[in-house]
Amino acid sequence: MGGSVWGRHLVQEAERKRGALRPRVGGGLQQGAGGRGEVGGVCVCVLGVGWGEPSGTLVASERASAITTEMASQSQGIQQLLQAEKRAAEKVADARKRKARRLKQAKEEAQMEVEQYRREREQEFQSKQQAAMGSQGNLSAEVEQATRRQVQGMQSSQQRNRERVLAQLLGMVCDVRPQVHPNYRIAV
Repeated sequence: MGGSVWGRHLVQEAERKRGALRPRVGGGLQQGAGGRGEVGGVCVCVLGVGWGEPSGTLVASERASAITTEMASQSQGIQQLLQAEKRAAEKVADARKRKARRLKQAKEEAQMEVEQYRREREQEFQSKQQAAMGSQGNLSAEVEQATRRQVQGMQSSQQRNRERVLAQLLGMVCDVRPQVHPNYRIAV
């Protein structure tokens, strides 16, 4: 805050030299048109500095150089903070990338383990199935033979009864007997 007041003081000093402001009794500045002695809503007072005194100018210039040095060091501090923030952001980004790589690698390893476990269980199942089906292998062959016999019996029955069924169907279709339906009423 001290730097901003002194910075305003230097601006007011320049304006006073141009004639825009004049010294006020009791310290401070007053605008030439009878203003309130404020610059931007802040009253600025010069303590112990006379306008025409060379020592006042010397004190003001020493303070201005001190303020300039302080502002430069603050600027350097801000730059250091910005650089530190940038380095921290880079570290966070690198950490996120490493985490993503580790997660991806862990996922791939887990997928490989799952595949291997599935293959082992499949082989185990196949071996148990072969052991159980070895005794039932003849049973499936017998079921298949019985099915073939039944299909052949149906086909031979179809061949034997084909002519009789066709004659029966043709007789029903061609032998038409006209009759009045029992629900039909004749209007009188």
